[in-house]
Amino acid sequence: MNIIAHRGYSKNYPENTILAFEKAIKIGCDMIETDVRLSKDLIPILFHDDTLNRCANVDASVEDKSLNELLKLDIGLWFSKEFKNQKIPTLANLIKTINKRVTLILELKYQQKNFKTLCKKVIKQIKGKESWIEVSSFDDKILDFIYQLNPSTLLHKLIDDKTILESFNFYTKYKKISYFDINVELKEHSVTKKLIPSNNIILWTVDEYDISKEVQDGLYGAMANNPLLLSIYKHGTTKNN
Repeated sequence: MNIIAHRGYSKNYPENTILAFEKAIKIGCDMIETDVRLSKDLIPILFHDDTLNRCANVDASVEDKSLNELLKLDIGLWFSKEFKNQKIPTLANLIKTINKRVTLILELKYQQKNFKTLCKKVIKQIKGKESWIEVSSFDDKILDFIYQLNPSTLLHKLIDDKTILESFNFYTKYKKISYFDINVELKEHSVTKKLIPSNNIILWTVDEYDISKEVQDGLYGAMANNPLLLSIYKHGTTKNN
């Protein structure tokens, strides 16, 4: 089973920072999930929320700030004084920093007006790196457009709605999808159980859930804010930080 760090090692370090990514690698994660948005000047950056309120104490949309403005913000202080002066990374910075050490899963976050631009920018930056950089989204139009731009990009369909699992054309509609990343709350759903043995299924976010049965059944991966908790499923013991 693959251990996946949700926004990096976000339990102990500020999410979506180079620090959180490096700490995830240090503890042995196989994959890192992060969120990609565009700055006002259309530079792909790593940030989850629509606004800067929670992580930077700024009442503004991420997309309304230029890269230079975003780089001036401290996104570590909200988490702990110990981590002040952590900065919002660019996608280019992440790619250079990780450099094939682990697989990256990029969840694309967007505004309706710029989703095609985001896709094009991301595909350009990950060209030639498809063996270790993958793309995820809840939105089918994102996945479809990424596939049009580069069919070699491995795609993750994010699912947190049981009606998607229950759709009559599920298997045909998502035949181009390589991974199904399913909310752990749906792990008991009959379709999820059926998918796990023969598909690449990732459960998220599993910090407070027991996934022993799913791992035994052949679960491909699990995503957690505290990926150390997942070591017991892969190694039979919890590694030290």
